[in-house]
Amino acid sequence: MPKTKDEYEIIDYSQIQNLKIFLVSLAYRTPHLHAVFEINFVLRGSVRIITGTQNREVNQGALYIFNSYEAHELYGKDNALILSFQISPAFCRDYFPLFKNIVFDCTHLNTVLSESEILTLDKSILGAALAYFSKNPGHEFRCLAEMNYIFAELIRAVPYHVIRENEYLMIKEKNARMRRIIGYIEEHYTEKISEIEIAKNEGISPTYLSHFFRGSLHISFQDYVNNLRFDKAVQLFEQAELRLIDISMESGFSDIKYLNKMFLKNYGCLPKEYRKESKKVPGSANKSVSRLIAQYIYSQKESLEIIEKVLGESLPVQNAATN
Repeated sequence: MPKTKDEYEIIDYSQIQNLKIFLVSLAYRTPHLHAVFEINFVLRGSVRIITGTQNREVNQGALYIFNSYEAHELYGKDNALILSFQISPAFCRDYFPLFKNIVFDCTHLNTVLSESEILTLDKSILGAALAYFSKNPGHEFRCLAEMNYIFAELIRAVPYHVIRENEYLMIKEKNARMRRIIGYIEEHYTEKISEIEIAKNEGISPTYLSHFFRGSLHISFQDYVNNLRFDKAVQLFEQAELRLIDISMESGFSDIKYLNKMFLKNYGCLPKEYRKESKKVPGSANKSVSRLIAQYIYSQKESLEIIEKVLGESLPVQNAATN
């Protein structure tokens, strides 16, 4: 699988301030959150969206939105291809200061918008993407014009509510805490990680930390740690012919039996069987699957070619989720 880069949480606004557009082929994305609005357009395949309130599969042609600081988990199927927009809450603060306090009450936009409204948004989304990836002189004006139109339509037609400033600041602080906790896990996953120590560093109780973590990412602290370790173990399998005991230790599992359990849980086979099957077909599907992140973010040139092709075809729009 081509190398994975540009994690969702790390937002790069180097091209246009407060706006990032990218095209991603997605198999899986671990539960995560970020301080931006995210609008996604499914160009191919289907995506299962899991949030604190929804577990829904959407098909090609679907539009969905995540609010800033809203945790979500994504499963792509049938070689899912997603056009993604990440918009900073500061995007229009000079003329619409309440933007950062907006919380849309609907994730899957096709369920609340008419077919004609969806088609109009599709046109603006693809137009903004074409301008962004082409980088022609003045493309910034086209992108910002389309984004302003898109949010004008969302504010007009999609149910939403406005949270108070103190509530927004509380959410922002919770996100900062979650980033510190995840940063600590990333730095110390090869060691014995203690919830007690993390809780002490944050000035909270271990019980509160446990509830806070699950409430934020909808996954337990220990499951998140185990998934991270397993992801690292799979990477080691792909990189070198290491002994299972060495892979187990380097990825943070104290005993090989825990690594075996994770392989059975995620792949339905033991590590030795996984390695054997991977060798049969070079570049097989096994080698492209990462428990935490299985995605490929296309380059600017690749994205432009794909968007031009999409615009030259008739993209079907589906108004209902499958589940």
